[in-house]
Amino acid sequence: MTTFYQIAGDPSRWDAEMNDLPDRGESLIALQKRQSREGRRSAHLVLSIYGWTLRYASGLQGFGIIHRTCSFDPAVAIKAAQRWVGSNPKRDVFLRASKLYESRCQEKGFDLEAALQEVF
Repeated sequence: MTTFYQIAGDPSRWDAEMNDLPDRGESLIALQKRQSREGRRSAHLVLSIYGWTLRYASGLQGFGIIHRTCSFDPAVAIKAAQRWVGSNPKRDVFLRASKLYESRCQEKGFDLEAALQEVF
């Protein structure tokens, strides 16, 4: 099972527009482009074979890498995400946690659940 965690930032304004999308008749792509022009930058934490990376969550930015932590410690990744959001309030970061991420962290000696509890 996959669980989404909001790690940093407050996307509620943007999410409200997303939820109202069908009522307005605006296309998803048009909404994403408009929000991007207004400064929204969403990112997600991804655990790769090289450690945690912070990546853009939108194809509008090519899902590009924002920051490589070079660490398997989720606490390091969360701090990097919080720093990135701290420099611009229109940014937000989420983590899509799964059993795979949990087991990869455990293999490297880190506890994903404990790191997430520090955020909340």
